Amino acid sequence: MVDNISDEIPNISRPQKIMVVGCEKFSARTINHLSKDGHVLKVVEQSSDRFNFLPQEKIDSNSISTVLGDYTDRNFWNQIKLNDIDIFIAATEIDSCNLFLYHLATHILKVPKVFVILKDGKLANIYQTFDMKIINISELVVNSIDNYINHDEDI
Repeated sequence: MVDNISDEIPNISRPQKIMVVGCEKFSARTINHLSKDGHVLKVVEQSSDRFNFLPQEKIDSNSISTVLGDYTDRNFWNQIKLNDIDIFIAATEIDSCNLFLYHLATHILKVPKVFVILKDGKLANIYQTFDMKIINISELVVNSIDNYINHDEDI
């Protein structure tokens, strides 16, 4: 399991090209954080309203680019340029969609490193056994609260 996505994305001299599918509040914060580290991000979303969560100055500077489309449609992926994507993050609101995107990114798009964000803790525990990079939101919340209560650590 991945405890912190920033720990898994290496700090190297060459910025990573990262594709994030899904742009809700949580993933928008992750996108903004990764862009501050110098990574170049392409964000795919089905609703243009979701792009409002992203900082406009990052879009204007091209460190974050946005792509509007139906990411559940295989033809969509045939039309999009995926050259040199180093990391793929499936971060939609729907766990089953994120698992579908994992398989698409891994087996069809051949992205070398793929992360899947899951909200259902039981589902995350099952898929962690398949050597997938799973980010279990439920477990992160529980661990943060536990650290705050039992170890006086800030959340």
